[in-house]
Amino acid sequence: MTENTAGIEAVFVVDTSLPSVPEEWKGNDWEIEEHKPLGVGKVEVTFRNGKMFINGQQVDEYLSKEQKAEQGYVDGGNFVGAILLGEGYYMNGYELLKELTEKIVLPDAILDLLIREQNHPAVATYLRVYITPSQIRFPSFWGTRYRTAGTGETCVRGLFWANDEWMWIQSYLHNPWFWFFPALVLEHKA
Repeated sequence: MTENTAGIEAVFVVDTSLPSVPEEWKGNDWEIEEHKPLGVGKVEVTFRNGKMFINGQQVDEYLSKEQKAEQGYVDGGNFVGAILLGEGYYMNGYELLKELTEKIVLPDAILDLLIREQNHPAVATYLRVYITPSQIRFPSFWGTRYRTAGTGETCVRGLFWANDEWMWIQSYLHNPWFWFFPALVLEHKA
């Protein structure tokens, strides 16, 4: 890791060539459905001015048109607004997956870096954009998809804020994907 040279707050090297299977899933009924490494495997992850870059490309949030239709908000940890009223503004995960096929989605090795380094000042600054007084968002990492061998359910892992720290959760594709579950993607350079 390099810190604070030429305006760069922190740089980490992450190997994305293999899925980052959680320890508690190893030896259980979890299988890798698909894994998309970034480049040839090892990437440089840079945190600068509250933003994350991978090999120089900025990481952005992706929301489908349906997810952006209207946003609720969080009040004291309770979702309020469109979600509470049952009006929903979401997309089925399998439909969202179709939209993401043309995007460069991040694998879960990046998720594990964020969790492992969440107390590093540059990483903490980046993560603060997902928690504001009016909303909490849980970015998801679609570059690695898992499936349970028993039921065949597909999920991706994402960041989750609980007990004053970031951890990961699995989110199943058959569930609705609301606005607070953005996919993290690399910006598309034309």
